[in-house]
Amino acid sequence: MESNGWDNFHEQPLAHRAVAGLSVHLRDYSLAVPATELQISGIHAGPVLSLWQGHPGDPQDIWVCYGGTDYPLFRGLSYVPSHTPWCASLTARAGRVLECHFEPEHLKILWGSAGDGDARDTDLREAIGSVSTRVLMAQIAEETQVPGFGQNIVLESLSHRLVEELGRRLAPRQRTPTSAIRRLSHYQLRRIRTLVEETEGRALTTQCIADRCQLNPDYLRRAFRGTTRQTLASYVEEVRLARAKHFLEDNRIMIKQIAHRLGFSSPSAFSVAFRRATGMSPGDYRAKVCSWESRLSTASEE
Repeated sequence: MESNGWDNFHEQPLAHRAVAGLSVHLRDYSLAVPATELQISGIHAGPVLSLWQGHPGDPQDIWVCYGGTDYPLFRGLSYVPSHTPWCASLTARAGRVLECHFEPEHLKILWGSAGDGDARDTDLREAIGSVSTRVLMAQIAEETQVPGFGQNIVLESLSHRLVEELGRRLAPRQRTPTSAIRRLSHYQLRRIRTLVEETEGRALTTQCIADRCQLNPDYLRRAFRGTTRQTLASYVEEVRLARAKHFLEDNRIMIKQIAHRLGFSSPSAFSVAFRRATGMSPGDYRAKVCSWESRLSTASEE
């Protein structure tokens, strides 16, 4: 067993994203020198939920210890409260870890309590073992590494759903009757549609849309879904993908210009997102559309 594990623990950052109340880090890790068991330790300012993924065929035995107790992973997940010294024992020689660092004040607002109190620790460790939590963490990992057309709004939505999932298992709340759910006005829906369709050169956030409509972000999410039967994140993805296709149909617009107008960090990031959404690259889509137009033109001339 090694006492100074960080000397043997190598990390390769893959992606980092930050949205309201959450900072996400995706890293590959490996051991410089194969060891029977490795121990690493640290302390975080806020609670951290992690998803550990070992390489296929590589035995993965990870334990996280804090408060004098060892806790095995729940479906690859571990949790550490804020301001709590922790240590982890690993036997996997290499793998990938997704860390979700929550802001305590954000949890306090959503959970209506201290958000990270000792009284909740046992329940929270059980809550993270749910299939829903594991699926949401996997989706956050994918969205962090390969942002789609919804960009920050999708990650915000996944983050919010994750916190709600944990909070629901900790303190189940009475569901609000459907009739009591307030809805957005036609004016507010028009403001949202205009903002999503016309914003260029930057990624949209839920906070930005909420500010324009003079609404609380959490209320906006619920009211939008209650009004349209569609999540805000899926709506933004749908509209921005449609805009991407519209731009690609105009050969005068370069792909790098389209990427910038839609708020992507680079043309390659846009290409990855487009392929993920449609199954083809922007160039292939443009070529296919041009081929259709050429055939229609030829047919009309005949």
